[in-house]
Amino acid sequence: MSARGIADVYYNSYNGEEAVTFSKIEYDNLKFTDRQPYINYALYDLATAYSANRDYPECIVTAKQVLDSAYKYNDSFLQAMANQTIGVAYLGLDSIENSKPYITNSYNSPFATREDSIFYSSVTLYSGDIQTANEILNNLSDIPDIKSDRLKALMNFKSGNYKEAFNRLRRVDNLTDGILKKRISSNLSNAVINYHDIIRQKNKLELKNTYLFIWLYLIISILILIIIIFAIIHYKRIYDDKLNHNLIIAQNLRDVLSLKTNEYVEAQTALRELIDNKVKTFNQLCLVIYENNNPHTAKKKISDAVIALIDQFNVDSTKFYVLEDLVNKGYNNIMSDLKTDLPNIKNIDYALFLYSILGFSISSISIFFKEDKISSIYDRKRRLKDKIKKLEPSKSERYLKLL
Repeated sequence: MSARGIADVYYNSYNGEEAVTFSKIEYDNLKFTDRQPYINYALYDLATAYSANRDYPECIVTAKQVLDSAYKYNDSFLQAMANQTIGVAYLGLDSIENSKPYITNSYNSPFATREDSIFYSSVTLYSGDIQTANEILNNLSDIPDIKSDRLKALMNFKSGNYKEAFNRLRRVDNLTDGILKKRISSNLSNAVINYHDIIRQKNKLELKNTYLFIWLYLIISILILIIIIFAIIHYKRIYDDKLNHNLIIAQNLRDVLSLKTNEYVEAQTALRELIDNKVKTFNQLCLVIYENNNPHTAKKKISDAVIALIDQFNVDSTKFYVLEDLVNKGYNNIMSDLKTDLPNIKNIDYALFLYSILGFSISSISIFFKEDKISSIYDRKRRLKDKIKKLEPSKSERYLKLL
């Protein structure tokens, strides 16, 4: 506002260049307030300062921005002033046709002033309509006025009334001389002093804000650094946990591989022993036939050997446990699972399930169990199936498929 006061003093003192300088300061500072209509009127002050400095093109551009803002905020008074300023600037450029619509709008507005009538009279005069221009001027009160006296002097000159034209120009001269003396004595120093005091306060405040910003920047930087450090520590902990977890998984896989390797070796050993036993048994039978020329005696010894072989498949025999272990390894612990799912199952039923998996026929199993009637084996197998069917479908299906 101090800058605006100084700009007004320079404007009224006909120092257009300084008026422009301080009008810019006014507008630049009021923009920081982000408040209307102060910003629009500061921009209007800048446009009039351009006009006073005869910088008409810049004045027209700025005043048109003011006019757009006036329409946006529905400010009729500012519209009238902006139209007048644009029209006067075009008059300064001797562009009568461009000036006329703006001057006409200003003249027809509800806020029209004596100046608007004078400018409209000037436009009509320069357009060649001397009669209309003269009627407008004659309707104005004849008071000392630089603009109206200059225009009347021009009209008297055009009509050949040189004496009246001279009198009008002399009155204009007296008016300008009085205004100049009045403006020269304007108290500009106080306005300038106030302005510089405000500038010092502004610089002091900006310096304080700068220090505040620096401290704020340092605090924010430290906080960001702390957050980054914590984030690094957090992600490192997560990474270490994942690494330890993967190491545990790898160790488990190594243990599982070792276990499976041992199971494979044991299965190979059991298979080899089974094959060796079968070959050994067959060799024994062949040896009995070879050593006995008497067929009756050979048959008796072969029968005894076969009976001894059958006895090895007794439920409580060592051979049985070897076969049980072999089936568990080959069929994913199915014999152990059967004992768990059917804890009350009889040993003979358990053996029946084992021999069925191994592929022994019903007649062979009846011999192992020393049953005279083969039907008893069928009945036992049926009862075992009934017990299995009472289990969960997924389990019963597994057992029945092998049984």
